[in-house]
Parts: sequence; structure tokens; C-alpha cells
Amino acid sequence: MVEAPHLKNYQPVGPRATGDEPLQLFEWNPQMGAKDFVFVYESNIYYQADALQPGSALPITFTGDAFSYNGITDWLYEEEIFSSSKAVWWSPSGKYLAYASFDDRSVDRVMQVQPINRSFRYGFGRSNITSPIKWTLQLRL
Repeated sequence: MVEAPHLKNYQPVGPRATGDEPLQLFEWNPQMGAKDFVFVYESNIYYQADALQPGSALPITFTGDAFSYNGITDWLYEEEIFSSSKAVWWSPSGKYLAYASFDDRSVDRVMQVQPINRSFRYGFGRSNITSPIKWTLQLRL
């Protein structure tokens, strides 16, 4: 949900703008007064030009799945390299968006033992690690 301060209400955010789509990342354009933003849903990046137009988000990427991440990091990059799951960066002008994509298909699985066992892909030692790919887009003229 995005707050529209001058309307004193919230607008749903997501590809379908249902209000119950769990976003993995949300980031406003840093330009003063900008109404556009990007978000990541199911490992794909979406761009929405106006917060007051729910459901108008445009997909930037289409390759997100259980192994491929766009705009968010995998476990290794989140924990050891970026110290954040964020992998999108706006230019100061807000005209450009850079993002990284990660593909974990060749990365070994590691078991994490906690209250529930969970496996995730994590490269370590001499094993394969993810090789990120960086992209840059011009969003507006």
C-alpha cells in the first residue's frame, strides 16, 4: 500500500493492485516531487509512473523465478556483499534505474537448521557463486 498524503488514504501496490500481493522491495523515485516508483514482486521488477493509478504498473523484467532474481539479491549477496536485499539504484535525477539480476541455478544448496529446516542456495569456499548482471534503463526523458 502507498500512502497518498493529500488524499489521506492508501492506494494498493502490486501488478494487479489487489492490496494483498507481497512485495519483495519498494522504492520511490528520489527526485523531489516524483510520483513514480519501482517494486519487486515474485522476483520481477515493475515500474509505476503514478502512485494514484493502482494497477498501472509495467513489468521491467520477466525472468524472475525460484532461481532468478531481478532487483533483489540472493542469499550470498544479501548477507556477505551488499548487506541488503536491495539491488535497484536510481540515478540522482530519477531518470535512470540500474538493477542487478542474479541466477542461482549453478549454486549449491545449504540446509539451515532452525525451528523448521529450510534450504537455500549459498556459494561458499570453492563452490559456484552467483554472477550478477547489471542493467540500466532510461525511464523518462
